[in-house]
Amino acid sequence: MNNLEFKDITENSLYQEATQLHHKIISSGSLAVTSIIEMSRCLKKMRDDKQYIHLGFETFEDYVEDAVKIKARQAYNYISTYEK
Repeated sequence: MNNLEFKDITENSLYQEATQLHHKIISSGSLAVTSIIEMSRCLKKMRDDKQYIHLGFETFEDYVEDAVKIKARQAYNYISTYEK
């Protein structure tokens, strides 16, 4: 095998690796979006139906900060975005 053939094989291999990585990035991004939408929907339902009370929390804010480990403002931002 001469140097030109080796270079072509290496470049093709690097191209395939980059293509596979690109597809994983796109797929992971889609999953992340789907997960955030579902989390936002569930946060809205938890808030609207006051289901956090059944888990021992007095307020939605206490629930998201203590159990979900996000700031209440962030939870409200997720819900607001979901509602729009």
